[in-house]
This record gives sequence, C-alpha cells and structure tokens, in this order.
Amino acid sequence: MTQIPWEIFEKWAKDENKSFDREKTIVGTMFLSQSRYEKAIKEINGLIEKSDNFELVGWREIPTDDSVLGVMAAEAKPALYHLIMQAKGSIASDHDMLESKAYLFRKKM
Repeated sequence: MTQIPWEIFEKWAKDENKSFDREKTIVGTMFLSQSRYEKAIKEINGLIEKSDNFELVGWREIPTDDSVLGVMAAEAKPALYHLIMQAKGSIASDHDMLESKAYLFRKKM
C-alpha cells in the first residue's frame, strides 16, 4: 500500500458532487487498453454492483501530458483512471478485513 493523496480525491469529489469517507475508501490505479477501456469500466462496474462489500464512488481520469510522448509511446499509451470505491457493511469498520476483501476483489477483476 502507498499513501493516498486525499486532497486530490477530495477536490475531485467536490467537483463531481460526490462524497466518501477516507476510512472506508479504496483507490485503485487502472491502466486500461485505449481501444477497450469503456468495456472494461462497464465490466468492473458490474462486479462492484454485485459485490456485497463495495460500492462505486466513481472513476477519475488521471490527467497526463501527452505532448511529451513520441509516436510509438502515444500509440501504446493506456487509458489511465483511478477507481474509487467505498466499503459497505461490517468490513467498513475492520481495516484488516477491508484490505483482505479489497485484495480478493482485485483478483476477481
């Protein structure tokens, strides 16, 4: 795990009229295929909807500066997103259980 820059996500949430509780929130960085990222997001959203442990807060597109990329790098560049989810139910108050369920969810994705 790494430290999460909460200020970035709190600004995003405010701009998107969303809210979350830091203690219950999971953030994942997603590197998705440019040609199939919309399908991947839809499938991941479906997994979250079926989950007993998490609810979707939203997707944040990660800003990038593509002007510095060469032709080959630009063609191969993935779509970069943050997936923000919030724990629900009894795992929301148990940090170890939250990490365990997040790990299992990541494997399922």
